[in-house]
Parts: sequence; C-alpha cells; structure tokens
Amino acid sequence: MRFSRSLHEVLDRIEYGAVPVIAALHGSVAGGGLELAAAAHIRVAERNTYYALPEGMWGIFVGGGGAVRILRLIGTSRMVDMMLTGRTYSAEQDWLGLS
Repeated sequence: MRFSRSLHEVLDRIEYGAVPVIAALHGSVAGGGLELAAAAHIRVAERNTYYALPEGMWGIFVGGGGAVRILRLIGTSRMVDMMLTGRTYSAEQDWLGLS
C-alpha cells in the first residue's frame, strides 16, 4: 500500500508539475511504464513500441493511478479490455492515442 501511494505521489508531481514532461516511448511500455507515459504531457512513440497492462493476468490491480490517467486517454471500454485480457497493442495501431 505504501509503494502504491508513493507511486501516485510521483506520477501526480509529473502530471501536475510546473515543468512539461515529454515521454519518448520505445519497445515495451507496460504496467508502470504505461502509467508513467500517461502522466507525461506529451508522448512520442517509435513504431516498434507496444503497450500493455499485464497486471490483470496476474490478478493485480493497476497501482500507480493508471486506472484513472490511462482511462482518460483511451476510454472505459478500452481500459477494461486491457486490464482484463492483458492484450498488447502496437504504436502503429495508435489504438491508445498515446503516439
């Protein structure tokens, strides 16, 4: 619980801080990496980038505020799909609207 709260605090500082944050995405952007990318103000992804929330396959809830931040970017149905299936999506699909 303490770790989750700490992660929330760090990602809140990124999202609501005075300095704009740009995330350069390459390769796997999964779990906490996707939560970090969602907190950034601008996201730029290479074509080989893919996104996933594998926590659902392990029975773990997204713990760093990603359930809220990612949800705002991709919508409820897509978020539920990623969380429950562990499905992976590529940057070329731009399915998440992150690139």
